[in-house]
Amino acid sequence: MDSVEEFGFSDPENARNYAETGPASFVPGFKALHRTTVQLLSETADTDGTVLVLGAGGGHELQAFTEARPNWNLIAVDPAAAMLDAAKEKLGKTAAEIEWVEGVIQDAPITLADAATCLLTLHVIADDRAKIETLKEVRKRLKPGALFALVDNCIEIGSADADHCLDRYLHYAVDSVFTREQA
Repeated sequence: MDSVEEFGFSDPENARNYAETGPASFVPGFKALHRTTVQLLSETADTDGTVLVLGAGGGHELQAFTEARPNWNLIAVDPAAAMLDAAKEKLGKTAAEIEWVEGVIQDAPITLADAATCLLTLHVIADDRAKIETLKEVRKRLKPGALFALVDNCIEIGSADADHCLDRYLHYAVDSVFTREQA
């Protein structure tokens, strides 16, 4: 089973819920992550730079980027049509200014971007060399010296402290908006 199906990303209702509530309700510092990413990427993506956004479904970072840097040229890549639709809905009229790619990074144009992101996405890509191939494909699409922001969930399932780490997310989600059963 691929990650689109495994994580429910192809379900339009799940995609809408993710776009509405999303990681801000279960990832501490989510909004600060976007603000920091904009600041860092601005070092190589001038006011009208091109930024490749891997795992753009839901539209959270796209929204933060368009608000902070409205002249950035964004290329949004995601394999789940439902997630891209939810992102477009979230962004409203701004969505028309973004280049949308339904697929994986290999489906994205080989445009030499000024910067790229992979925020909370890599952990849903299989550990069968697909992660390293994904990163290589991102690199092919970046100008020399371009910044790449990679933030990911790094809980090793099966490790001695995995349950404790997962409980942190559960408690944060319950304290944010979810019932214990939803979380």
